[in-house]
Amino acid sequence: MIRKKVLILFMGLFNLSLVFSQKQETSFIQEIQDSVALPSGFAGNVLRLFETPSGIVAITPEAYLKFSKAKWISLPSGEENILAVKDQEDRVWTISRHKLYSPEEKKSIDLPLMLKKDTIRCAYWEGNQILHIGTSGGLYTWNGVWNEIKELKGVCVNDIVSDASQKLYVASMDGLWRREGSRWVNLDDAVMPIGNERKYYALASGNGEKDIHFSTPHSIACIAADGNHRAWSAVQGLPYSPVRLIRVNKEGFWLGTDKGAIKKDSSWHYYNGKRWLHDSFVNDVLPLQNGNVWIATPKGINEIKK
Repeated sequence: MIRKKVLILFMGLFNLSLVFSQKQETSFIQEIQDSVALPSGFAGNVLRLFETPSGIVAITPEAYLKFSKAKWISLPSGEENILAVKDQEDRVWTISRHKLYSPEEKKSIDLPLMLKKDTIRCAYWEGNQILHIGTSGGLYTWNGVWNEIKELKGVCVNDIVSDASQKLYVASMDGLWRREGSRWVNLDDAVMPIGNERKYYALASGNGEKDIHFSTPHSIACIAADGNHRAWSAVQGLPYSPVRLIRVNKEGFWLGTDKGAIKKDSSWHYYNGKRWLHDSFVNDVLPLQNGNVWIATPKGINEIKK
């Protein structure tokens, strides 16, 4: 009798564990990859991606493309696009060698001759009245007229962002710069670790724009408003570096490199190879509000779905 009761108890526990494991299995989320087809006649090299209230905008060298209501709309951008930037009112501006252009509103801003000798590497709207453009040879600012920032003359500028207190950060190949009021400070002359090698590739704000994320040759890190600064390198699980773009979302952040895309939430996820991407070089990453992610490469767009 005792042996029978023990056997019944054992079988009950075994069945309970099976039920529990089955419930765990059904809650497992499997990601899949899908290709986002561009309109017929357009090459696959997608430079930038933006989510706007009226649809997703994809910028190629030839066109301004908007994906809205399950179909693509093409607007002429006039000249060959080399970059694009979104302003604070969700207007997307294409950037060519000669001007910025808003295809939706048909507005343009001419670039100065002094800027055209350099390679344009990044652009950032500070509010809707001030535009910053970083080049291989410096930083230029437009507020109705163009000015060159003398402190960064001759410095290769890779990325620009501002925080909630209106401090402007500039990632360059000669330090991480910060503008406070009208004063420019190179943080590598004061507080940044020597291991960063004075080289910074990407910037992004997070936590309500209070925190600043940045990348270095071997790591990504966060200047946190609460003082809880953090850094991640290969030791902490970073799969590949340097990281060339950072996109922060509510789950963590996405990273773009020349060898695939990386997601960081509670763990690390690495997306590389034909299973995930048309090309290993990541031009842009766009986390969408529905939880999916579009990844732009020189050979087209991939969507990572949950």
